[in-house]
Amino acid sequence: MQTADWAFVVSLASAAISLFSLGWNVYSKWVHPKPKIKVTFAVLHLFDGNGMSDPFLGATATNFGPTDTTLKGFIARSRKPWWWLKLGDRRWQYAVLNNIGSPHDVMYATHTTTPLPQKLEVGGELSVYMVFKHEHLRDDGVIQVGFQDVFGRYHWAPRKSVRAVVKSIREKWPKSKEEGSQHVADIGTQGRRQSHRHLHADRVVEQENLGNSDDFRTTR
Repeated sequence: MQTADWAFVVSLASAAISLFSLGWNVYSKWVHPKPKIKVTFAVLHLFDGNGMSDPFLGATATNFGPTDTTLKGFIARSRKPWWWLKLGDRRWQYAVLNNIGSPHDVMYATHTTTPLPQKLEVGGELSVYMVFKHEHLRDDGVIQVGFQDVFGRYHWAPRKSVRAVVKSIREKWPKSKEEGSQHVADIGTQGRRQSHRHLHADRVVEQENLGNSDDFRTTR
């Protein structure tokens, strides 16, 4: 091929890429726009006349647009160990987390909740809170925490933030020897301090189709 032929091929390829980019931008922004949700997860404190409060956990979802959305679940995700898996099993395990309505509710143990689903407009924020001594986060290998919207999409906090929170819980609230002896690998076992766990994770669930919330099935 001559130089002119190569120039023609490159021009055609550039035109095809440009048309594809234009079509994708039109589709993603006008035909089927998806909101960008930023999630943060951290250990928090309150400051008042008595000084700094005990730590508690907080997660915030912020909608950066371009459209409104509705968040329907506060979710944690962990990876099953290899010895847990059976033929045909999925690697991920999900837990629907109970939340507490405000930092003051965490401090005074009133245990009101932020009702979900909640509509999240462009520029809006949704914050939920949890107690610091959270057994599910400490013991069950959680690697992601975030929200699920009504279309089944997940919006996760950065894994670095989740690791920092889990590390802080384990350092300040380590598992006792008695707890360690009672720890069972099968998280479906009902006898594992059910009354304490219920405050934090109301059920552990597996999802067979991540795009459809109706496929959640309860495993505990």
